[in-house]
Amino acid sequence: MRSITNLALLILGLSLPACTLLKEKEQPSAVDSAIQRPLPPEKTQELLGEVGENFLYGEGLGDTAITAGTIIAFPPYAIWVAGNGLLSISGYEPLRVTDALPEEGQTAWDDAYSSVSSGPGKVAAAIAGKEFRSKEVAAEKLKPYLSYAQESQNEVGSAAPTENEQAGQKEE
Repeated sequence: MRSITNLALLILGLSLPACTLLKEKEQPSAVDSAIQRPLPPEKTQELLGEVGENFLYGEGLGDTAITAGTIIAFPPYAIWVAGNGLLSISGYEPLRVTDALPEEGQTAWDDAYSSVSSGPGKVAAAIAGKEFRSKEVAAEKLKPYLSYAQESQNEVGSAAPTENEQAGQKEE
């Protein structure tokens, strides 16, 4: 029991200083700011359809297959994936091994990975007779929904506060 306590203290002691080396996300994404005000049900349904098509006809399907395959082949990789998920949710940049490479190496790796991970999406798009959705095309398809959410947030602006704002006011 004592060794488990010592191990836990060692891990905690090593992980706390490591958090200071993490980079926070520079600015909240458009998605983060758009979720402050919910979309109407019709727009939400349309948005979910677009996101699903972006996943299926873009790099999402291939990226998920690569990640799942790597976890099956090398189970400890699941710890890395879960840790990066927690970092993203916490507002930090995920850790990438390619960050240790020079800029040209990062670009070459990202291009090679993108060409592999886009394969299943290209096949699915071809079978369905749809356009393949690169990251740029996917972002363009989502812009109307994000701008709609931001416009409705600006229109409401000083009107009725959201539940989160009400909770914040109650705490004060």
